[in-house]
Amino acid sequence: MMNKPWLAQYPASVPATIDPDQYSSLIELYEESFDSFANQPFSICMGVKHSYDDINQASKAIAAWLQSQSLAPGSVVALMMPNVPQYLPTMLGILRAGYVCTPVNPLYTGRELRHQLK
Repeated sequence: MMNKPWLAQYPASVPATIDPDQYSSLIELYEESFDSFANQPFSICMGVKHSYDDINQASKAIAAWLQSQSLAPGSVVALMMPNVPQYLPTMLGILRAGYVCTPVNPLYTGRELRHQLK
C-alpha cells in the first residue's frame, strides 16, 4: 500500500478516495456544486469575493458569447491566462459552449505559442 501522509491533514468530512465514474463530465460536477453551494464563497482574491453563483453566471455568459462567434461544435479554444479568478469561469464557459479548452502558458514566447497553436 502506498504511503499517503497528506490524508492525515484531511478534515473528517473529506473522503480519502473518490469515485471517478460518479459524474459523466466535468461540467456535471460543477453544475452540482453550483446548485449546492450557490451562495457560498467560491473564491476570494485581493479582498474580492465571488460566490458559486457568480462563477456559474459568468461561465454561462462566456459560453453564450462563444457560441455567438460561429465556432464549429468541438472547436479547440486556447486559453492563455495566468492563475487569476477569471480563469475558471472562462474555462467552464468554453466547456459549456461545447468546445475543447486547451490551456496555453501565458509565458510562452511568440515562437512557442505559434508551435503550440499549430
